[in-house]
Amino acid sequence: GRKRTAPASMTRGSTPRRLASVGEVISLIAVTYLCLTIACGIAYYLAGMTAFDALNHAMTTVSTAGFSTHDKSFGFFEDKAIHWIAIVFMLGSCMPLVLYVKMVRSKSLAVWNDAQVRGFLQIAGLAVFTVTLWYYVRHDEPFLDALRS
Repeated sequence: GRKRTAPASMTRGSTPRRLASVGEVISLIAVTYLCLTIACGIAYYLAGMTAFDALNHAMTTVSTAGFSTHDKSFGFFEDKAIHWIAIVFMLGSCMPLVLYVKMVRSKSLAVWNDAQVRGFLQIAGLAVFTVTLWYYVRHDEPFLDALRS
C-alpha cells in the first residue's frame, strides 16, 4: 500500500514520521503473540513438560485462558519451575501486545514507563503480596511456596 506520513505538526523536528497501517500493526501483534507462545512452550518443554503439554499449556498461558490437559491443571506438574514459568508468562501476557511491538520497533525499554503498565503491575503486585501474606500466615508453608500457590 501507500506510505503515509504524519503531518508536520505531529512530528519531531522537520522530518515526517511514517505511520504504520492497521494491517501492519495487526501483523506485528500477531507475530508478537506467536513469539510469546513459542517462547513459553520452549520454556515449559525445557522445564520437563512433554511436547504436547508444553504446546497446549503455552497456548492457554499466553491467552490467559487457564485450560489444562490434566484434571489438576498446573497442580499435576510438581516441578516448581513450571509454575514460575506460568506466572512470568501470564504476567507478561497481560501487558498490551502493542507495548511489545513498540519496544521492538524503538529498541527501547522506555515503553515500560507507560502509566497503564505501571498501574497494572502495582495493583497486581499489591494483590499478590496480600494474598501471599494471608496464605503464608494461615498455612504453615515457606513464603515462596505461598507465593506460588
